[in-house]
Amino acid sequence: MKSLKLMIAVVSAFLILLVPAVAQTVAVQATIPFNFSVGTQAMAAGDYRVSFDRWGHLWISQVGAAGAITTLTNSIGGESQYPPPKLVFHRYGERYFLSEVWTGGTSRGNQLMVSSTERESARAAKVASTTVVATRLPK
Repeated sequence: MKSLKLMIAVVSAFLILLVPAVAQTVAVQATIPFNFSVGTQAMAAGDYRVSFDRWGHLWISQVGAAGAITTLTNSIGGESQYPPPKLVFHRYGERYFLSEVWTGGTSRGNQLMVSSTERESARAAKVASTTVVATRLPK
């Protein structure tokens, strides 16, 4: 009987702690018209759901596909009080790298770490540019 009460208490505590974590998750969706990379992971053009949790972990998954990849990010300040939701990509030649995620409704965004693959592409490229993809809230 004691072990059952202990198990109920542990499960209850877990659920209480889980609810705020789920509530803190923010997500946007975007149609990305080009192949791109998240860190060293290559991603195909398509519709994506991008979210990050309150610990700064970014989660990206193709809409309708199983699985997701995750990476760490740094919080960054906004260029205005509430910048619109958007994904920012660095472009080197024909290679795109996800650089920033802005979910809107806040002056904070998330910046991805620069991968070794992106550094190599930046060194080899003659021209670098930034591309912004508009996002929308998930349905």
